[in-house]
Amino acid sequence: MPRLAKQKLPRDERGIALIMVLSLVALVATVVSDFQYNSRVSYQLAINARDELQAEYNAISAMRMRALLLKQSGKLNSQRSLIASAIGIDVNMIPPIGQLVEMVPVECGLLSTIMKTPDASTDSKSEALEEEGLLNGECMATSSSEHAKISVNMLRNQLNNSSKNITKLLLGLLSEPRLEKHFQEDDRNGTHADNPEELVGALIDWTDNDNNQSGNQVSDEDRFYAYLKDSYKVKNAPFDSLEEVQLVHGMDDDLFNMLKDHLSIYTDGTQMELATAPTDRIVLLGLPAAMHEGFVPEQLWMHPRFAEFYVALSELKQMGGMGFGILNVKVLTGLIAQFELQSVVNVQAISKVFTDKPSTTWYTIKAEGTVGYASRRLKGVFQASEGKFYYMRVE
Repeated sequence: MPRLAKQKLPRDERGIALIMVLSLVALVATVVSDFQYNSRVSYQLAINARDELQAEYNAISAMRMRALLLKQSGKLNSQRSLIASAIGIDVNMIPPIGQLVEMVPVECGLLSTIMKTPDASTDSKSEALEEEGLLNGECMATSSSEHAKISVNMLRNQLNNSSKNITKLLLGLLSEPRLEKHFQEDDRNGTHADNPEELVGALIDWTDNDNNQSGNQVSDEDRFYAYLKDSYKVKNAPFDSLEEVQLVHGMDDDLFNMLKDHLSIYTDGTQMELATAPTDRIVLLGLPAAMHEGFVPEQLWMHPRFAEFYVALSELKQMGGMGFGILNVKVLTGLIAQFELQSVVNVQAISKVFTDKPSTTWYTIKAEGTVGYASRRLKGVFQASEGKFYYMRVE
């Protein structure tokens, strides 16, 4: 039989087959690349989720450790007199235990050390837990006393001097020059308080029991809110949260953000706890409230020796935190006299504005946990004598 001749594909058909093969290879490469990319993204998302959870638990651990220290500080504070007599010094020379506890660092390194034990069998277990990532990352928790802030809920007590003391502290805080624009420009509701006195009056009206405007007994206190787009009435009851202060006439968001760290709704004190008050709060809130009648805070801050006084006060606060000294009303009065500020500040009023009585009850605790690129911040208000958190949020 004759052999059949081998048939060859036309040149055009061979080109089409090559293009189809190359297209298929490109399609497969695209699918594989997309699969690899999605796998990497999913893997990284899983790592981030793990780190975020670890960071949150790190922050919670640090916050609970800080709360535990604060809870025990009340018991330790009652033993100050015994400690002073044991070492032979005046009890007033020992800083409040709450102040000292605040200086104790609470961080993941400390927590890791506490979890470890000197036992060899448990050391290996602790090391194994660390290798597994139980204590990976960083964390830190700090606390600040609510008793060193202005208790705005005490404004409702119009029948005694407590409201007057709080009013003086608020006016001292609101007299800071950088806040002046908030009494000149309208907020997003188209209104503003004309001066600090009007804003303080609105705070009083929010918490008191009557319907009359503070400082104007013939005017209705609801008039500032009646013509708003979303109108509402004055509460005539204490603040339930610090954020509620933003509802008060004249308190815009920016002003609230500048003041919120100096205000409290938890305590019933009318004086500022001197031992735990930051230096800036002493000179910006406390001293203006103790000035002679007719003087304004600028006269204090522009005094020729105010800068020296501020430096000396800051150094004394730092020394007190380390246990080498303590700031009390007597010492503060002496500093005012030393730097010749008594012509502006009434030293007799210092004891009405500040108190030496230590309080270890209400604290704001801030905690942060970090693992890799993930971080979590927590904020809580802790009642030390009850051992309970009254407020908690993730920031």
